[in-house]
Amino acid sequence: MQPFVLTLLSLSLPSAHAADCDGRTLAKALDEAPPIRVATAYTELAACDAGRAKKAAKATVARIKDGADTAPALLTAARLGAMTAVRAWVADAEPDVRSRTLDAMGEVCADDPETATAFFVTTAAELGDRFWEQRWYRGLGACRTDGIRTLLTAALDHPKVGREARPRTPLYSLLETYARNAGVDALPTLDALLAEPVDDRDAVDLINPYADAAAGAEEAGVDGGTEAVVASLVAAAPTLPREALERARGVLTSLGATTEAEALAAHAFPEAKRDTGHPYAVAITEVVTCKNGKVFAGLYVGDVVDPGLRWPDVVADQIGPAATSGWDALQGGRCGAEPVVTVSHSGVPVDAEGATAFRAEQQAAFETTHSAAKKTWIEDGFSTSLP
Repeated sequence: MQPFVLTLLSLSLPSAHAADCDGRTLAKALDEAPPIRVATAYTELAACDAGRAKKAAKATVARIKDGADTAPALLTAARLGAMTAVRAWVADAEPDVRSRTLDAMGEVCADDPETATAFFVTTAAELGDRFWEQRWYRGLGACRTDGIRTLLTAALDHPKVGREARPRTPLYSLLETYARNAGVDALPTLDALLAEPVDDRDAVDLINPYADAAAGAEEAGVDGGTEAVVASLVAAAPTLPREALERARGVLTSLGATTEAEALAAHAFPEAKRDTGHPYAVAITEVVTCKNGKVFAGLYVGDVVDPGLRWPDVVADQIGPAATSGWDALQGGRCGAEPVVTVSHSGVPVDAEGATAFRAEQQAAFETTHSAAKKTWIEDGFSTSLP
C-alpha cells in the first residue's frame, strides 16, 4: 500500500515539484499513455496541475486499467469532479478487480478522508442494497471518519446485512469491517450479539470480530484496547458453547492473553465438571502371551480426573501415564511374560452417561478381540488424578 500513500500525499501537500512542473507536457503524456500507465500519468498531472487534471478527469477514468495506482487515481478523479464516473468504473469492474480496488481505496482513505468518505457515503445512497450485497464497504475498516463510522453503524440495522439478516453470513462480514473501524467502541454491539446467538454456530462466528476490534484499536493507537477485548471475551465465556470457546481461545492466544485463553476450558465441559475437576473415562488393556502360546487378557476401566480444568489437548499425553502409574504388577504376569499394556481414553471430559457409553464400547471391543484368550477379566472403578 505504500505507493498509494505516497501518491495521495503528493496530491494533498504543496510541493516544489508542482511549481516547477510542466502541466501541458504532463497532459500530453496522459493523452498518449498506454492503458497500463494511465492511472500513474493522471496522478502525476493532478499533482502538478489540478486544473488540467479536473478537465481530464471524466475521460481519464474510462481509460484507467487495474494496477498499482488505480485506487489513488480514482480517488483523485472523484475529488476533482468525476465521482459518478469513478462509481461506474468500480461497478463495472470484474468482481476480483472491484474487491482489490475497494480494499485499496479504503486503505488510502486516511490520505484523502474527505473524498473517500464522500465517495462511499454517496455510493451507498446511490446503489442501495447492492452496496451492501456486493460488499463495497469491505475496505473501510481503516477509514475512520465520522461519516464512515455512521455509515457502518447504521448498516447494523440493514435488513440485508444487519442483526436480523438471514442467512447470517453477510452480518459476519459487516461486523468484521465495523469492528476494525470502531475498535473498542464496537464491543457493546459485539457483546450484545454474543449474549443472544441464534445457535451454536452463530456464537462461533460472532467471536471473529473481536480480533478485528483489537486490531482496530491498535491501529488507532487506543490504550488498553486489547485488554478491553480480552475482558469482553472472558466475561462472555460462562454461557458460550464449547465450539465458541475454542474459537475464543484462538483469538485470545493471538492477542497474547494465553492465561485467559487456557482458563476458558473451565467453561467448556459444564455437563462433565465435578467438584474435583474434569473426568476422562479411561480403559487399560493388558495382554500377556506366555511361552506356551496361552494368552491372558484383562480390561481395567475407570477415570482420570484433571483438577486443573485444562483443555484436553494440554493433558492428553498425561492421561495414560497417570492411569498406569503405581501398578506394580498386573494380573497377567503370572507366567513370567511381560504384559503389553495399552491405554485408551475418552479424549474429552465426560459425564456419567458418557463414561458408561465409553466403557461399554471398550468392553465390547475387548471381548471381540480377545475371545480366544485362555482367560479374560474385567475390573471397573479405578480412579486417579493428574498432577
